[in-house]
Amino acid sequence: MTDDPRVAGRILALDQSTTAVGWLMAVNDQYLASGTFRPHSRDAWERLRQVGAWLEQMVTDWQPEAIVAEEPAGDHGNRRSDRLLGAALGIVLERARIAGVPCRLVHPMAVKKTGLHKGTRRYVAPWLGLTRRVSGDEADAVGVWQAARAWR
Repeated sequence: MTDDPRVAGRILALDQSTTAVGWLMAVNDQYLASGTFRPHSRDAWERLRQVGAWLEQMVTDWQPEAIVAEEPAGDHGNRRSDRLLGAALGIVLERARIAGVPCRLVHPMAVKKTGLHKGTRRYVAPWLGLTRRVSGDEADAVGVWQAARAWR
């Protein structure tokens, strides 16, 4: 993980969890693509393995120069959920390290301040110029990207 707040070039923005990973790919502030990956398993640890494999493939396919991820912050009132969110971040950090891609964390409040997040998802698709709906996790990934852009 880098402490350098400047994030430019090919950016992969993530809102990761064990049930869904919102993602967005951009190059030099230009939106390219986004979506949601949903692992399929009843077992949380198997879903984490699937997230890791998916992320490894995304890094191979898209060749990001940086990954920006939402840091898990706050207390969800369920220690198991908090542990799993921390494990999901660990998967992201480890995949970034293995690929040699710097990773920067964005606080959830910075995502909220962008106005682009799961609570405003009906506005996110038109903002991106999309005619389809976006999931809440995908909308959060857009907010992660925008929060990272604000650093520069």
